[in-house]
Amino acid sequence: MTTTEAWSVAEAVLLSLGGGGAIVLVLSNWLGKVWAQRLMEQDRAKYAGELEKLRSDLEKSNRLVQADLEKTIFASKAHFETEFKALAAIWQRVVRVRAKMDHVQRVEAFFVNGEASPVQLGESLNLYDVDVKRLIRAIDFQSPFYPNEIFQHLELLVEIALRAGRRLTSCLDGSVWSWDDVRKGKENFDQFCKESDAVSNLIRERISKLSVYAGRLDIVSHV
Repeated sequence: MTTTEAWSVAEAVLLSLGGGGAIVLVLSNWLGKVWAQRLMEQDRAKYAGELEKLRSDLEKSNRLVQADLEKTIFASKAHFETEFKALAAIWQRVVRVRAKMDHVQRVEAFFVNGEASPVQLGESLNLYDVDVKRLIRAIDFQSPFYPNEIFQHLELLVEIALRAGRRLTSCLDGSVWSWDDVRKGKENFDQFCKESDAVSNLIRERISKLSVYAGRLDIVSHV
């Protein structure tokens, strides 16, 4: 039997009792409403307290998450700026070495053709060596701030540059110089250009990834 049915039966019984039953019925209905209201108020107070506690816990969690997010954003932006500056400085050195290497190869060709003196070639080689040393320092000093993959390609680039310098120094110390030497120099230069292009692509890809990540962090920080 349902509650509704039970109340219907009770009402029928009370009505059969006459006026006294009617009074009892009214009192019963009133008492039932009072109890229901009290129960509702108790439940409302209980759930209101639980809801307030839940709201307080949620706000506390949000503050902690926001604090961690701000630390992450600050660290990531600082890392982006540091790595960007390191790669930009290194690439500047790579470009200077490539330009000096090209110049030395031209002077070497003039020298073999009798249009340049050993002194001119030696001066060009000295300037080239200075830029190679600066490139090496830039790579080594800033190596902790960029990916190892780029570092490995830069090491190969330095190896080609040093090999070209040793060849030129050896030729200057000797008495025989031919167009075969010039062709070897051209081969070294072509290898350096090929490897420097590979380094350029790696740097471009790396900066692109860093830019996308930094952009996502900016979006998150403004949510």
